This record gives sequence, structure tokens and C-alpha cells, in this order.
Amino acid sequence: MTKPSDPNAANARKARVSNSPRVGRGRAAKPMSLCICDFDALFASTVASWVRSDDELVWLAPRTLPPLTATKVMAWGRQRANRYLLWNAASATPVGYTELNEMPGENAHFWIGHFLIAPPARGLGLGRKFVHALLWRAFHDLGACEVSLVVFPDNLPAIKSYEACGMKTTGREIKHFKERRRQFELIRMAVKRREFERMAAGGELSPRSIHFIEDAALLRQGPIRLPFE
Repeated sequence: MTKPSDPNAANARKARVSNSPRVGRGRAAKPMSLCICDFDALFASTVASWVRSDDELVWLAPRTLPPLTATKVMAWGRQRANRYLLWNAASATPVGYTELNEMPGENAHFWIGHFLIAPPARGLGLGRKFVHALLWRAFHDLGACEVSLVVFPDNLPAIKSYEACGMKTTGREIKHFKERRRQFELIRMAVKRREFERMAAGGELSPRSIHFIEDAALLRQGPIRLPFE
């Protein structure tokens, strides 16, 4: 480990600070080292705490009534094998959650569900990076031919993140949720593997930068340097 008095280390620290994104007035965000890993039930209460209002819960999970609890987060994953955390290895903390669910009756078609970024990490472009990583995971690791989702029309930040990763609107639907005793209009969005690969090959999408880490227990041990950095 380099000693604090090392001038090269000091210069490196200055460079890292000067190149960090700004959060608020005069404060630099700590650099993140991102990966995705399998969801761990230990963080169900953490994920539940990220939803700050009933409106946010409606956007996230229209069938789930408030308040959101760890038990309800766990219930989302019944019979769903692909549940993920977006993990900041630099601070050993999760900063996002979602699922890649198999579409019933459709071979190699997955849909993204319960997509959520931790409040302190919002506004830093992590939503786009997380979606990008999920699409790489789906197409290149899970053999998906198509990935889709539904989103509320007024959730503009989410829509922009999806569009930035090549997803396009394929239609709209009106769906009634008996739990809320209401119906909502939803936008359907999707991208097929061949289109995603075409955009990646043409430079319209960035190369894969957030990888899947199989050993989630290693991440929980504390800040680490990811093997692909």
C-alpha cells in the first residue's frame, strides 16, 4: 500500500477528485466500482428502504400495497431465478435492484421487473449503466433473443435510460390492478438481440463495462478491486 506521504499518491488522489462527478454544491461524489451480483436476502430491507413514497411504489410495483417491507421484496422473487443487485464494490454496498424474468410461454424472451436505484445514487447515470449491464447479461450470458419491460408514461428518467440502451416503444396497454382498484396506462418497450448487437458493433452502445460477479459473498467482505478493472 502506498504511504500517504507519497507525492505520487497525493497527485493521484487530486486527479480522482477533480474527475469525479459533482453532487450538490462543492461536493464530489465518491468514485464507484460497479458490478452486478445475485440478490441476497440480507439486503431485502435495504431495497425496501429505497422507496420513499407511495407514488414511487406505484411506478415500481403496482401490485404491491404500501408500506414496502422486506417480506414484500422477498415475495417478488418467488419462482424467479434471476434477481440482481447493482453493487458498488468501492464501498461494499448495493445501489440498485432488479429482476430478469422469463416471459411465460415465450422461449428466450426475458422481461425486466422491479427496476430500482438507491436514492443517494440517483442522478448519476446509474440507471442507464444498470440497464446496459442487464442487456449484456441477458443476451450474452442467458441466451435471450429479446428483452422487454413496461413503464409508466410519466416516468421520464426511466424511459430515457431504456432508450439510451437501445430499447424502443412497441405499444401501450391499459391494465387493471385489483390490489389498487385502479387501471393504469403503461408503455411497452423492448429490444431484440440482433438490434442490440448491431448498435454495439456500430459504436452506438458502449462496450460491456459492468460484469456479473458469481461470488457475492466476496463482495460483502468489504471494499475490493474488481478483477476486470
